[in-house]
Amino acid sequence: MIQLELQDKFREDLGIYYERQENAFDQLSPEDLDDYGIREESRAIQMLKLTQTFLLTDGSISRMSAMRQVFEDDRIYGQVFRNARLRADSRHILLCYKVQFHLRKFSQEIEQKGQNKYWFMSRARNLLWALLCQGILNHDDLETFADNHGSTMSVAVEYKEHLVGLATTRIRLLLSDLMNDRDYAEKVAEGNLSFLRTDRAFEKCMEIAHTKWRWVHKKLGNGISG
Repeated sequence: MIQLELQDKFREDLGIYYERQENAFDQLSPEDLDDYGIREESRAIQMLKLTQTFLLTDGSISRMSAMRQVFEDDRIYGQVFRNARLRADSRHILLCYKVQFHLRKFSQEIEQKGQNKYWFMSRARNLLWALLCQGILNHDDLETFADNHGSTMSVAVEYKEHLVGLATTRIRLLLSDLMNDRDYAEKVAEGNLSFLRTDRAFEKCMEIAHTKWRWVHKKLGNGISG
């Protein structure tokens, strides 16, 4: 039922098709999409990527390496697709969802700030996505940003440039501090970077971000995390 309700939500709020069944979007003609009230005909929101967006904004980085369990465990599935998602601003969801489209570029932009220092970026993609989402949700003027970039699947130059700026001036500093954290220094020296895929790494970064810029952990549909 929640999948049907999400499909209605994205259609009514954004005019975007939510593909809750694989390849369903490809089977629809422009006439079908028009009948459904879909304005965006070039691309659909995919269930797997939406699941990942929800997980990462929740700070559940570790679940990304066990996606099958998310769909097979009723308890976990219920947490990810809780009814609170239906109260989330669809524009905010889409802003975070679209980060994935150029995630490699954002990672490379950080690495170019110092290849020897940021050599680990290829292993921190999910953490980067999660932190970029928090940067978006903590935007000083989120409503205007959402109005401009949260109602279409296209990625405007302004949106991309804003995320490049977030990645290189904010997220880069968080990841640098994380790598130098005394809890992980020994692991870094050993080349063991598995901690980059943990929820605790995300939490540590958000603690630093709160100290630096007063960021708070914002979840889609649940407001602010305690």
